[in-house]
Amino acid sequence: MQIKQTLSEGLKRSFQVTFPAKDIESKVNAQLEKIGQKAKIPGFRPGKVPLPILKQRYHNEALSKALDACVDVAVKQVVKENDLKPALKPNVELDTFDQGKDLVFSVNLETLPTIGDIKFNDLAFEKYVVEVPEKQINQVLENFASRTRETRPLAKLRK
Repeated sequence: MQIKQTLSEGLKRSFQVTFPAKDIESKVNAQLEKIGQKAKIPGFRPGKVPLPILKQRYHNEALSKALDACVDVAVKQVVKENDLKPALKPNVELDTFDQGKDLVFSVNLETLPTIGDIKFNDLAFEKYVVEVPEKQINQVLENFASRTRETRPLAKLRK
């Protein structure tokens, strides 16, 4: 897998990742083997289905899972190698992919800004005290009291 940084502007980062075709093919075959362990195809016992038949029936599903796995591995490696702290989930855009050729995609992400050391001793705060007149407090309490209904016991008990 080749990773090339294409953009480093402010908090935005962009990388182009190339995944070799042989790695994708090996992941597809591994996915087909996983599927083959549980696949129920008439004439074959579970786990004994030949690979060509599995490819014929489940190739698209295995390819999808393999591509997802490749993208996940690549994104994790990009973040780990470049020591990034993504702010959101990275945006992945497929550039090129054909059967038997390399997978090329772009990973675009925004990182969290780095915050230096803060000297708390230098910070000063003012405490504001709000004085509320007694008349306004009484008015609000009267509003609450007028909005609540009277409660009375039930005339006839129910279950």
